[in-house]
Amino acid sequence: MVKNTSTDCWAGVAEKLIKQGYDVETGTVGFATGVRILPSQLYEKQVFFYSPNNLALKDGRPIEAHEIQDFTPEYKLEYLEDSIRKGGTFVAFVNRIVDDLKGQNRAYSWIPFMPEVHFTKDKWVGPNPFTDYPTISVAFLPPSWMQIK
Repeated sequence: MVKNTSTDCWAGVAEKLIKQGYDVETGTVGFATGVRILPSQLYEKQVFFYSPNNLALKDGRPIEAHEIQDFTPEYKLEYLEDSIRKGGTFVAFVNRIVDDLKGQNRAYSWIPFMPEVHFTKDKWVGPNPFTDYPTISVAFLPPSWMQIK
């Protein structure tokens, strides 16, 4: 049986995994709540899920790692690196939880081997009633070699 851990995920994730027969423990790293309650024996887990949906604030700013109350000091986040090096899988959902890029990275930088997070910008594509050939109305859609000059 696969031993899973889900941290800072919505309750439905754990419930679905348990219904599918997985051994699941849940907890929080603390960046979303300000309180760290890790699942026991992190070094025994095989799969880790992390999907925060907010960031704890203190005085209107994102909380710092040293400000998190740790109720599980015997289970350190550092144990994750050994588990992942031994074949464990870490699944991180990079949700935009704060508009400050420094705060956004703070919530993910504790993950072993996690690259720095950068905000992306999606381009809005406008509607096209198709009364004209798309290259005329919406010239940015087709490749340049298809555009009518």
